[in-house]
Amino acid sequence: MGAPRGGNPGTFLDAVYFSAVTYTSLGYGDLTPLGPVRTLVGVETVIGLILIGWTASFTYLEMQKFWDLHPKRGHRRHSLRAHGLPAKRERLS
Repeated sequence: MGAPRGGNPGTFLDAVYFSAVTYTSLGYGDLTPLGPVRTLVGVETVIGLILIGWTASFTYLEMQKFWDLHPKRGHRRHSLRAHGLPAKRERLS
């Protein structure tokens, strides 16, 4: 089926390390796949890119719900008043 070249192929930690590097598409090159497993590694990279992009856009859309709860302007003043603090500093004469 194929095996990685470099490192200690066959150890669980090397497999986790190789998978994490491949999933995030860093591709350090210290472990490289040999044989037909190269296709599987390419698929893992594409899936990693898609899921990382999906996670970032999902997080943005969820955070947007919270941003809409606050007024667009005066957000800082609004939150300070909610905590019983003055919205503006008093000027000293």
